[in-house]
Amino acid sequence: IQKELRDASMNHANDFSVTVVDNDMFHWEGKLIGEIETPYENGSFYVDIKFPFNYPSRVPTVYFKTKIYHPNVGDNGFIGLEILCPRGWNVSKTIIDVLLDIKSVLKEPYVCDSYNPTIGNQYKDDYEEFFRTAREWTEIYATWFLIIKSLRKKMFFFSVIYKLIYKDPN
Repeated sequence: IQKELRDASMNHANDFSVTVVDNDMFHWEGKLIGEIETPYENGSFYVDIKFPFNYPSRVPTVYFKTKIYHPNVGDNGFIGLEILCPRGWNVSKTIIDVLLDIKSVLKEPYVCDSYNPTIGNQYKDDYEEFFRTAREWTEIYATWFLIIKSLRKKMFFFSVIYKLIYKDPN
């Protein structure tokens, strides 16, 4: 797992980033940036990655933490990819393969075998409406959320500074 973390950080920085959660090597967070000319463009999409103790013999659990409108992603963030199923996994696969597959499916969804058939049908039958809705969700959940989160941190910082300067007893 440590080798994969190094490899992901050194060789795939343009594709995604990964960090260890709470110093637990079996729990990572991944970040994928939406590709240009897709409804996910410039969005920051976070995935939760949990490795079983017998990894790589068993498939890791990976799901979207960021809400995303996509044919291959369920409302709960579950990602419907064969590589994430026990029958599609083998010991030669790595988490890098998984993240590259997720990045690929963000660009080119598997609509013939959609995890979310309603969105899959919309993608096939009314691509413009799909694109508009997916773009809207990206702006709300993968762009604005980050701006608000950043502002909250800055507001907290300024409130601490204010209290220090004015010696507020609270």
